[in-house]
Amino acid sequence: MLAQRDPGIGLAVVKPKEGHRAAEKSATRLDSFRPAMPLRMRGFTLLETLVALAVIGIAMAAAMRSTRFAVDTVTDLKARAAAGWVAQNLAAELRATRAFPEMGATSGRATQGRQEFLWRQEVGGTPNYSFRRVEIKVFLPERPERAVARQIVYAARQQN
Repeated sequence: MLAQRDPGIGLAVVKPKEGHRAAEKSATRLDSFRPAMPLRMRGFTLLETLVALAVIGIAMAAAMRSTRFAVDTVTDLKARAAAGWVAQNLAAELRATRAFPEMGATSGRATQGRQEFLWRQEVGGTPNYSFRRVEIKVFLPERPERAVARQIVYAARQQN
């Protein structure tokens, strides 16, 4: 049998060699049941499949990396927000008590949003002796060298 391209429809037409009657009969029987396939329709080669899998693998790795980065960012933002609330609570407590804090540093622990924090409050002077500068820094217990939140407030001496 010989495969030839039919110029009218662009499909491969299988024609038996001349003189082979059995092949001619089976070819006409097969041609009546299924249409001839275009020569270009063969499927994917192993190399094409491997290249496609490599591209998909690289895309999936990039997607996983960006997802991990987004999760880390959300976790960091939650910790910063909670640490900011700890600093605001300490500043509000200082204002509510109307205390004039002593110069120096104090520290402690606080829990906000089921998360534990360390805080340090440093009280310093100002050019006006009736005011004190209070800097509040909040840290994560696993990284006490890096402040997650910081707030500066000023306390005034109460006049009687």
